[in-house]
Amino acid sequence: MSIFRRLTGRSSGSPQPVDYGAHRDEVEAFIASIGMMNRGEVAQVHQQGLTSGAARSDRWTLVVAHIVAQASIRGLGKTIAAAQHRASSASSNCPGRVSNQYVVADSCAGVWAEVLVLRDYMPRDVIATAFEPWRDVLEAPLWL
Repeated sequence: MSIFRRLTGRSSGSPQPVDYGAHRDEVEAFIASIGMMNRGEVAQVHQQGLTSGAARSDRWTLVVAHIVAQASIRGLGKTIAAAQHRASSASSNCPGRVSNQYVVADSCAGVWAEVLVLRDYMPRDVIATAFEPWRDVLEAPLWL
C-alpha cells in the first residue's frame, strides 16, 4: 500500500480538488501571482517578513494561533493545509527565487493563503499583520 493511500485513504491516481470556499478565486489568484514574482519582489517579501517578525515574534505567533483556532472551529484544517502548501511551493519554485535564502517569503506566502481562506473569521488586526510582508508587492485588497 502506498504512503499516500495510508495517509489519506485514497488512491494516488487523481486527488480530489480542495474547495477553498467563498474565497477560492482570491486564493487561486494569489497563488498564480506568487508564481510570477521577480527576484526583487521575492527579496522584498522576505525582508518585509523579517521586519514584520514573521520568522519568530509574538505578533506572528498570534496570527498562527488565530489560523489554527479558526480552522479547527470551522473544520477547515485540510483546506488551509492545502492552501499553505500550494502557496509555499509556488513561492519556492517561482522564477524570482534563485536560492534557498528566501524561506521567510515562502512561509509568508503560506500564511497569507491560509488567511485568505479564513479571512471572514479573523480579526482585522491579525489579517493586517499577515499582509505586512506583501506591502508594495501585492495590491492590498479592498476588504483589508
